[in-house]
Amino acid sequence: MNPFANITKVNWIAVLAATVAGFFIGFLWYGLAFASMWQSLTGITPEAVEGTNMAVSFGISILATFVAAWGLAVLVGKSPSASDGAMTGLFVGLFFVAAMFAQNYVYNLNPLALWLVDAGFVLVMFAAMGGVIGMMKKPV
Repeated sequence: MNPFANITKVNWIAVLAATVAGFFIGFLWYGLAFASMWQSLTGITPEAVEGTNMAVSFGISILATFVAAWGLAVLVGKSPSASDGAMTGLFVGLFFVAAMFAQNYVYNLNPLALWLVDAGFVLVMFAAMGGVIGMMKKPV
C-alpha cells in the first residue's frame, strides 16, 4: 500500500470536519479537563501564556490538526463505518504518536503523568477524527 498514491483522493469536507473536531477536543482537553494538571506538569503559568502570540499558536495548531486529519483520511480511505475510522485513528494514535511521545518524554525526563495526559489526548483526538472521517464517506 502506497498512501502517497491516494493523498489527494480524500473527502475534503470530512478532513475539515475532523480538523474542527480535533481542535475542539484539544480545547476541551487542555483548556478545561486537564488545564491545571497540564500547567502544573509542564511548569507553564498563565502569565507565561499571556506573553505569547495566541493567534500564531492557534494557527499552527489548526494547521497541524488539518495535516493529521488529512493523513488519517488517506489511511481510513473509503472506510465502511465510523467505528472502522475510529479504530484506525485509535491505532495511529497508540502505535505511532503515543509510542513516539513515550520515547521523547523519557529522554526529556518528563513525568509519566504528563505523557498520560498528552497521550490520552492523542488517542481521543485521533479516534474522534477517524470516526468523523469514516462517517463521512467520500461520494463515488
